[in-house]
Amino acid sequence: MKKIGILYLGRKGGPIVDTLELCKCFVAQGNNLVIYLSLQIENLEKFQKLESDYKDKVKLVLLHTYNNKYEFMLRTLNVFRFIKIANMIKKEQFDFVYLPMITLWGAIISLFCNGEKINSAVHDPESHLGEKNKIVDYLFYRCICHSKFITVFSKKFVPVVSKLYQKKESNICALKLGAYTYYRNKGTDRDNYQKQNRILFFGRIVEYKGLKYLLLAMKELLKYNPELKLRIAGNGKLSEEEQNLIKEIGTNIELHNEWIKDEDVESYFDSVDFVVLPYVEGSQSGVISLSYSMQIPVLATNVGGFDEQVNSKTGLLIEPKSVNALVNGILEMYNNDAFIQKGKQAEIYLKEELSWSVQAQRLINFMDQRL
Repeated sequence: MKKIGILYLGRKGGPIVDTLELCKCFVAQGNNLVIYLSLQIENLEKFQKLESDYKDKVKLVLLHTYNNKYEFMLRTLNVFRFIKIANMIKKEQFDFVYLPMITLWGAIISLFCNGEKINSAVHDPESHLGEKNKIVDYLFYRCICHSKFITVFSKKFVPVVSKLYQKKESNICALKLGAYTYYRNKGTDRDNYQKQNRILFFGRIVEYKGLKYLLLAMKELLKYNPELKLRIAGNGKLSEEEQNLIKEIGTNIELHNEWIKDEDVESYFDSVDFVVLPYVEGSQSGVISLSYSMQIPVLATNVGGFDEQVNSKTGLLIEPKSVNALVNGILEMYNNDAFIQKGKQAEIYLKEELSWSVQAQRLINFMDQRL
């Protein structure tokens, strides 16, 4: 049994679900937790229920982060507040403190903590296209260097992180990105699924996710299948080129350019044949796990650690930055009924290999051997 500190000060998105699911598994395995969260976090009530269900094992510490840009700037400049929070963490005498995803404030706080006890999860060893920020990147770099232990979500990133941050490979834990079963409520079964001529691009719209390549592929695909629809669901700024392509393709595009609320996530996967991830670079993807939880196979470019998430039983990997590869890959998925039926196998793979209980135990075992 361990006493674990969880430090996550993000407010929105998939990492909240990662953190919640991991905490549930830690507690179920007999560990004690103190969870440091933003008061403004989405789904706060879910964490409060966890605390209520395990009163003797879970304690929430809610930290007021910010509600607007002005509060963010003002509070970020208050270094003494970060020191106070760090001292509060140090007094708990944790076996270790885990950062399920590094945030700006989490990075600053960790620098005032005992690095010998910190395990920071590094989802992206380097910033992606369209997401680089010199100040944030520097603070994240300092946080990772300060942390004695690192967790990555692909085996191939162990040597990468070791070299980038001068870490012993023996102090880097390789997990798999856990299952996103949180969003599935209907429990629909795809055993008798019929093609809908609809594919899905889901998640934040940023440059490295390669949406423009998928839109260019759609222009070609409509020559083979005029009924094909592309559903785009996620927030982010569309480039001028992407906007023009969407207008040109017209009614074959279903655009939902907005922040997707948790309760609405599942609806965007309804009547979808498969999910397409045309990324030009990447590390790993929660969208893949989310698709599997909906019993939906994926077509993804072979970037980062995607080849550890997608296999012949769950989908298809193709060359990145290639419109032709996307066209041929999508046609291959549609020309072979076996691909469309891979959703059931994807869900089985998710439960057997990607469950958070498996990842939580692997992380505990890793820390047991090093503390």
